Amino acid sequence: MTRVTDTPRELLASPIALVIDDASGHPISWHTAKRNFTRQTEGRVAWEVTNSAGSREIDMQGELEFDGNVKYSVSVRALRETNLQDIRLEIPFKADVARYTMGLGLKGGALPETFDWKWDVKHNRDGAWIGYVNAGLQFGLQDDRYSRPLNTNFYLSKPLIMPKSWDNGGRGGCRYRAEPSVYRVACFSGARTMAANEVQHYDFRLLVTPFHTIDPARQWATRFYHAFKPVEEVAADGANTINVHHGTAINPCINYPFLRANEMKQYVDEAHGRGMKVKIYYTIRELTNHTPELFALRSLGDEVLADGPGGGGPWLQEHLEGVYITGWHVPEFDDSAIVTTGISRWHNFYVEGLRWLVDNVGIDGLYLDDVEFDRTTMKRVRKVLARGRPDPMIDLHSANQFDANDGFASSANLYLEHFPYIERLWFGEYFDYNSPPDYWLIEMSGIPFG
Repeated sequence: MTRVTDTPRELLASPIALVIDDASGHPISWHTAKRNFTRQTEGRVAWEVTNSAGSREIDMQGELEFDGNVKYSVSVRALRETNLQDIRLEIPFKADVARYTMGLGLKGGALPETFDWKWDVKHNRDGAWIGYVNAGLQFGLQDDRYSRPLNTNFYLSKPLIMPKSWDNGGRGGCRYRAEPSVYRVACFSGARTMAANEVQHYDFRLLVTPFHTIDPARQWATRFYHAFKPVEEVAADGANTINVHHGTAINPCINYPFLRANEMKQYVDEAHGRGMKVKIYYTIRELTNHTPELFALRSLGDEVLADGPGGGGPWLQEHLEGVYITGWHVPEFDDSAIVTTGISRWHNFYVEGLRWLVDNVGIDGLYLDDVEFDRTTMKRVRKVLARGRPDPMIDLHSANQFDANDGFASSANLYLEHFPYIERLWFGEYFDYNSPPDYWLIEMSGIPFG
């Protein structure tokens, strides 16, 4: 994982296939029209194609990006009432690659020879990763109504929106089977009858790992200090990178680091004068009640601020009328946070706010405490930092989310789409350190992903 060789490693035994069986259980043969490339740039290629077979059509849009993310939007249409035995995604891994896994209810570790899984709204599960240290693939199953669940103990307030296509009323699921030279994954939806002109969306996403090589020298040379202390004291301890959390004198309120910007700049300037970097706690998952824009956001309903049962501290109960989810609370600063919804226009404020901090305060990166936004926002975040600071850094912290409150989601699998853009993981809180080494390797170390 520290270098790239000239010899590629084959990940798949044969091409991935979307297979549709007719009413008799026989795979349908499709006529494929000419593929039309709709976008070709250095970092992204997009295409569309239509497949037809009698009274059935498949419209497919595909997109491949520079970080190994492949997204397929698949619309299956019946021109007249049609009975189908199954629609499934088949992924044939080479046997020597299919060594480890995480996701779909399996903790990170050795891949079992067989495994069967079914959809369940109580569980935050819609995909998994399978592979080896230097070759792997994540797959995710979605439809056109997909919305990211809330994370970090808030999953039950907005559980997974079940994809009507893949779930198919409880008939859908996934099965893993080890064969002599192939490890076969089949994500199926089962038998269904499609009415005339009915459309089902069988969207899926693939993510090839690892994302980049590991630089051990850089990792060991970065000496972190996880507390807000005078720069002179930090330097005396031998640290060269300071993570300034919220609930501190220069960053008092969670996820709104603009309230003491002058004091933060003085601290950053002093650190830079000693050749040190300063990163701050700043993410989107929840938002302080000290946010000046809070009531403007409130007027947007649940677009930015998540609906919930209310409660929490007196200020929240007196001002927000009980339709919110309480988050972090710091009594020292009267900081009472409420949970945000995930994908919203607030992301534009977040990215622009980051740009302002980079340009006017000089921060060198971010300490992310879980991530509620998607990879599109993460790419924007990385661009802002890369354009404004030399050698910027992004760290990601997560507590173990494999529990009932989080829908039993493996943190690394949940956030894998962000890993191409970060330098370091801080995965440890609530993780079981008595677990075997393969669990450490897959769920905590980040090594198989670069």
